[in-house]
Amino acid sequence: MSGKPNSIAVATVATRSHIALSRTLLGSVAKRMPSAARFLLLVDSIEATTPAHIEGATILHPSEIVTASEFRSLTSRYTAPEVCFALKPRILLHLLTLGFEQVHYLDSDAWLIGPLDEAVELLRSSSALLTPHLYARRTLGTSHATSDLDLLMAGTFNAGYVAVSQRPEASKFLHWWGDRTYRWGYNLPLLGMCGDQRWLDLVPRIFEGIEIWRIPGLNAGYWNLGGVHIEREGDMVFVDGHALLMLHLSGFDPQQPHRMSRFVNHVVLEAEPVLAGILREYAETLLHNGYREDRHAEYAHRSWLHGSSLPVRTLRALSVLYRLKRARKSERSHTNAT
Repeated sequence: MSGKPNSIAVATVATRSHIALSRTLLGSVAKRMPSAARFLLLVDSIEATTPAHIEGATILHPSEIVTASEFRSLTSRYTAPEVCFALKPRILLHLLTLGFEQVHYLDSDAWLIGPLDEAVELLRSSSALLTPHLYARRTLGTSHATSDLDLLMAGTFNAGYVAVSQRPEASKFLHWWGDRTYRWGYNLPLLGMCGDQRWLDLVPRIFEGIEIWRIPGLNAGYWNLGGVHIEREGDMVFVDGHALLMLHLSGFDPQQPHRMSRFVNHVVLEAEPVLAGILREYAETLLHNGYREDRHAEYAHRSWLHGSSLPVRTLRALSVLYRLKRARKSERSHTNAT
């Protein structure tokens, strides 16, 4: 499939255990943006017993966007989520190369509540669109999803939504981002790395035409929904007066729909009946789409990091030391080469 003038692609990246999430996400895209082409980059074995299928979506595999040696390097060094992080810039670049005018990436645990018309319009005059974790100042000592210190480690922007346009600067950004997630895409916040996310802090200063979405409603998650007012008017849902377009439901368990995320307890759904209703609907959709079955699918590219029987603390210490050594070695090699 190739893009046509003014065409839009929506993509996600996931392992086989996240097929139900991806099916639910791309189903919401089909409903809210029916003219957009939909893609899943499946980071798993092509020879799986049960082929992945999502109605109306194109399933891509890593061999279509990276070389075999690059993929082996990623799977030998990274956990499954880290491999997905590292491939995110690559799938965006691949779809731009196919000719799509815009490509919108969403994490598989996202769900569209409304069409992304405003984002599409912003991107017509921009190279890329990013969404910050926070939209306003917060008072210290109040109850929020995450502390300011947590957000400093996670980064200014949330990489669960990134959109790019068919502009030379967007291609430069994706090559730069892809190089860094390939070398240093570890999820080690205490060492200054948070997968693909922390690199985005540098992007607005380095590249031209980077648009920052500064109002709630796009990429809304537990980190910025504490203390906001959510209401419904007809088919539309509003967050503090702004249309809710996309929820990012990181850590949500459809078998416990009364809790927004396993990571936090601050969002009290009893006080937000509109949000609670949305989460119940999302949970029902996930379960209908095979969540119980798919979540147990085994990752095909396990390495010693994934399958060790060592005590958790020992494994964690070895993992940090191993990754830090590899990251520093990679950085020295790159410096010497240039």
